[in-house]
Parts: sequence; C-alpha cells; structure tokens
Amino acid sequence: MNARILIPAIALGLFLSGCELMPSGKPQERPAGAPPGCPGGGAECNVYIDVTDCTHATFDPDRLEVKGGQSVIHWRIRLGEGSYTFAPTGIIIKDPDPDGQFHGGKRSDHDNGYVLTDNNTDTNTYRYGVDLMHGSEACARIDPTIINQK
Repeated sequence: MNARILIPAIALGLFLSGCELMPSGKPQERPAGAPPGCPGGGAECNVYIDVTDCTHATFDPDRLEVKGGQSVIHWRIRLGEGSYTFAPTGIIIKDPDPDGQFHGGKRSDHDNGYVLTDNNTDTNTYRYGVDLMHGSEACARIDPTIINQK
C-alpha cells in the first residue's frame, strides 16, 4: 500500500479510537432503582439525593407528597455515594409532630440509605433536615419538605 495513503489512514484510525475513550459531556447515568416519589397505597416512597459537596445537594423529588396511608420513606444517596453517608441522626423532622407521624428512623447500610415510617394520618406539611457525613466530617443540615395528604 502506498505510504501516502497508509499514514493518513493510521492517523484517522488512532483519532477515532481516541474519541471512543473521551467523555461524552453527557450527565452521569443514574443507577437503576424505583422511581422517585410516592406511588400511594402504602408503597415505599423513594427520595434520591445528589450530593455536590457538604453544603449543596438536590433531592428527587424536592417536595415529597405522601398519599394513601402509612408509608416507609427511603432516602438514597445517588450521586456522591461512597464519599457521603448519612450521619447517625440521618433525617430529623423539624416541625412539631405531636401525633407521632414519623417513627423508626434508621440507616439502611446495604444501600447507603435512610428509612423512616410516616403514618400519614394528617394533611400537614413537615420540614425535615438531612444530616450527612463526608468521611468523618459532618455536613451542614439540608432542609427539604414532606407533604402528608392522607
């Protein structure tokens, strides 16, 4: 084969194979799991947390609407997993809860999550705090919302 053709063909092949290894610029794929939110009817509610750093996190959904009776709410760290975990306190209900709507909060070590039962027998809105750790450093508390709708 002629060197004038062979050298550009090799260069093109190397260029194209390098493109295959380059990041696409697309957002990181989310791990598969149950859809976010509460499907109702007492099924498990899912909240996914994407942690950017110790002071910034986003929640999916941001405002959790609980419908259809008692539900277990399961928070999972989706991005930042491994370097971020729930503090022992995990989820703190910040508004008064005189009827004991929320109970049984505990870490779920098998998926770096936290679970809490919501009796959901009222129609109140509750602010809650999320306590995370980055290694041994406690992060600032983050404050999303739960909306009970019976």
